[in-house]
Amino acid sequence: MGTREKVSNYIVDLLIILGAFIIIYNPPLINFNSMHIVGGLSIFYVLINKIKDNRLIINKNIGYLFFAFFIIFFYLFINVVLVHGYSISESIYPIYFILDVIPFGYAVAINLNKRHLTANYAFNLLVIMALIQSIIAILCFFIKDMQIFFFNRFISYGYGDAETLKELLGYRMRGFASELTFSMPIAQTIISLMCIYSARQGNKLIRWIEAVVILISAVINARISLVVFFLGYIVIIIKSSLKKKILYLIIFAVAIIMFFLVGMPMLRKYAYPTYYWLYEWISDMTKFMRGDMSGYYFSYATNPANHPIPKTFIGIIFGEGFRTMGALSTHGVASDMGYYNDLFLGGIIYMLMIYCGIAHLCVQLIKDKRNLVRYVGIVSFIVLFVVNIKASIFNMNSVLNLFILMYVVTRMLHYQDDIEGNNNDKESNEYK
Repeated sequence: MGTREKVSNYIVDLLIILGAFIIIYNPPLINFNSMHIVGGLSIFYVLINKIKDNRLIINKNIGYLFFAFFIIFFYLFINVVLVHGYSISESIYPIYFILDVIPFGYAVAINLNKRHLTANYAFNLLVIMALIQSIIAILCFFIKDMQIFFFNRFISYGYGDAETLKELLGYRMRGFASELTFSMPIAQTIISLMCIYSARQGNKLIRWIEAVVILISAVINARISLVVFFLGYIVIIIKSSLKKKILYLIIFAVAIIMFFLVGMPMLRKYAYPTYYWLYEWISDMTKFMRGDMSGYYFSYATNPANHPIPKTFIGIIFGEGFRTMGALSTHGVASDMGYYNDLFLGGIIYMLMIYCGIAHLCVQLIKDKRNLVRYVGIVSFIVLFVVNIKASIFNMNSVLNLFILMYVVTRMLHYQDDIEGNNNDKESNEYK
């Protein structure tokens, strides 16, 4: 490979990392949704490659994915806009996947296939992207002016109300994304878990360091990250040999001890609001393990007001056309829980469409021949349906964007290997 080709590949990799950062985190870069820029450029790239090579066709799985999101949009548009007369913004999120997320994943897969690269290489680029977000978040933790700068970008873009969110600056809101307190930290945790899983073969120390750095950026923004990490770590232990099970349990025990002996005291001394915020969560978890769900963290499950049901049978089947999050003043009901948001938005019909669809995608990944891809499928299935209790996850956000992007890239790479008659996995460092 010549110098010019190496430089060209480095530039392409940087563009992929930047595009993934924008697609997954949707950061407030400019006063225009930068996801559409990435999506538009991706569509242009795909069309150019289609013109150059007529053999380039759409994987049937990706074609079904396009169609599924279109059906969801069509259903929500009729239900939300035409039937109930609410804003189209409640039904628009599938368009982001149709025009931005899927085309970007398709373009990335085309480029990687042209360079004879595998899902393992794509994962390395994903880790670099997550590390960039982690560095920004950790710097915001130590440099208040930097945190305020990104917070002001967040507010000026319209991602939230300044007065409501300002109190969170003391103990979270660190990073450069559209959802700093929920989906971004969960996405970071999933990538951290992928690093630990991939550390089973090759670059063990580096992968563990990457995992820790990425996980830190998640924990300092959302306590749900610890729940997600625990669930994903259990899967790693289950899928490991007896010898590695013992090793992973020892590592987990040491990590907990270090967290309480070193991490928490340091937070108490240098970042007391964050310390107290985590302490409250730990206290609630301790009560929960004793069978007591009276803590604030479990108010989602224990407060009857968080379990609203549409009043009519038609409403239960087709929904009421709105989300319940923050809807107390406008609709008289309110719940952050994702399942109730989905129920009120599109009813049982919508819930069956989105839940069965996502579950089907997870099962396809679980059936993949590559272990890392199978792990992504298992963890995504568990995480998506668990965290939907906390808030609405089946929407345009970092977690679902990450999942759909990984699905498209891994499906397309697997598909291209088949149609070209090559088996790149056997010649690569793909984890077996």
